[in-house]
Amino acid sequence: MKNKTPEVSVAIPSVGRPSLIPLLEALEAQNFPFPYEIVIILQNEIELPKNKRLRVVNMPPGKGIPFYRNVAIKESKGEIVCFIDDDALPKDNNWLLSITQPILDNEVQVTTAGVKIPLGYGILADSISLLGYPAGGALGFEFMWDVDANGYTNHLCTVNCAFRKDVFLRIGGFKEELVFGCEDVEIASRLLNSGIQIKYVPAATITHLPRTGWLNFWKWHFRRGRSFRQLQKSGFSLSGKSKQRIETTLKILRKNIFTIYGPVILLLLLIQYSAQLAGFLAEGRR
Repeated sequence: MKNKTPEVSVAIPSVGRPSLIPLLEALEAQNFPFPYEIVIILQNEIELPKNKRLRVVNMPPGKGIPFYRNVAIKESKGEIVCFIDDDALPKDNNWLLSITQPILDNEVQVTTAGVKIPLGYGILADSISLLGYPAGGALGFEFMWDVDANGYTNHLCTVNCAFRKDVFLRIGGFKEELVFGCEDVEIASRLLNSGIQIKYVPAATITHLPRTGWLNFWKWHFRRGRSFRQLQKSGFSLSGKSKQRIETTLKILRKNIFTIYGPVILLLLLIQYSAQLAGFLAEGRR
């Protein structure tokens, strides 16, 4: 790696979760034939293991995930930038090659893959995962978002994606006013409107820690409601997203209503939409 410019940068916006350490170990063990670096945009000071590939960029907390993703892109030295979150983990040592191969082959400029959370974390955590959260949850990417016969999708899962750095710089990066999220929805729309296709790579699916806790679930969706309002303020039409989410909700109910998770999922859906409406209205008044 020394004296070599990395061809790929793996970028991790991080709040310093304990799960960052096993992620770094998994990234160091990747079977990848080209030089690559690991760039952490760190919001809290924690002790990290020494790693010759690792660079840490310290940033103050509270700026919003689009801000940290933009910093990661600017700080990355590689021509290709990959994003993975600090509470996720590659399923094997070929993740980095899988997510970047279509780009390295000049087939596409942007790739994405989802996460898959296995069940078995308890009735509440499993039920949240069966709502497709986060990033596909226990349902997987293809259940939550459209993938056509050629493997192209209309969604960019920013938890797990790769792209040519110059592409994102050219379209202006992530919108930093979306401080509560939805940057994935907005950036995917802008990419497609610019004629840039997004290739779905199922082999690059990763695992992710499940969401847990009733209060955390409510707070999370309250923030999502605020992010929807910010997205609308930015000029994005929510009608298509709302229609897609209703269709997905009906699929989730059909799949789970007569299982042991059914009653909890019904309650979670009530909490989800109530919290999102509250957040949407609160952000509208702000």
